[in-house]
Amino acid sequence: MPSLSFSFDIKALEDESLIVDYQVTYPMANNKQSTKVFKLKKSLFTKNSIITLKKNHPFRAMTTKKLYSGLYELDIQINGEFYAHGTFELNV
Repeated sequence: MPSLSFSFDIKALEDESLIVDYQVTYPMANNKQSTKVFKLKKSLFTKNSIITLKKNHPFRAMTTKKLYSGLYELDIQINGEFYAHGTFELNV
């Protein structure tokens, strides 16, 4: 089963509550794209703290979602704002 592993660091600039999500954009059969948001972490961060977040996201065929080969996108969101973007190729 294919999977994507990624990690990144967050440095809190002040004491704040952060909700960290990641968004995967999938290619579909009709040459359109589908986007799914996944929760990663919800926590109170203290000023100047640095946290490393790691994730291994498996790509598996489900009855409600078929996987297609092509270009996929990964976005990191913190409190609803986008902070990082990447693309990768998946062959199934």
